[in-house]
Amino acid sequence: MASVVEGKVGEPPIQVAFPEVVSLFPLDEAVKFKSVPERVNILIRQLVEGMMLQQGWGQDNLLEMIGTFRVTLNKKGILSIRFENFSMLEMQAHPSTIVRGLTVDLKTGKAQQLSDFFKINSGYRLIISEEIKRQIKARGIELISDFNRINDDQEFYLTDKALVIFFQEGTLAPRVWGMLEFPIPYTLLANVINQEGLLARLQGGRSLRTY
Repeated sequence: MASVVEGKVGEPPIQVAFPEVVSLFPLDEAVKFKSVPERVNILIRQLVEGMMLQQGWGQDNLLEMIGTFRVTLNKKGILSIRFENFSMLEMQAHPSTIVRGLTVDLKTGKAQQLSDFFKINSGYRLIISEEIKRQIKARGIELISDFNRINDDQEFYLTDKALVIFFQEGTLAPRVWGMLEFPIPYTLLANVINQEGLLARLQGGRSLRTY
């Protein structure tokens, strides 16, 4: 588990909050993995600054920028964070909001990709995509383009009970639908989870010491 505090960057019209890992618990793990917090903080800073640049940081026509975050999972050596950045530029037709997710292994400080969680050639993308299609129909979401299957670089974050796949506003449905997020229950993915990966650890997988 990570101890996380909030930091802030910028002055009005820029107000961006970001998380900072200050230590790991329990203490014996903090000593064993003492280099991990700084590795994770570097990843966080790179992600937050990248979002700020994409949203107009440094541009003369920036009217407002607000950055927030939410720790969605912090247990068993897994840290997952959802980041959001809202900005408004002068003469812009409407504000812009983007979301990013970051999931790291607190035993290595390594950022995780979606494919890291699943068995090779397991068909996990098809399983996730079919569940997203089911939710799209159930929620009556009007699409602006056909949805077939998620990509290997699909954006996501983790919670206690689900893998959450999300799409930036205006990419899958009209902007009026906002940011589309689809929770995929871990129970639906049980047969395709990589038993050496983080989801197995979260679900109590075999031969994995957790903290």
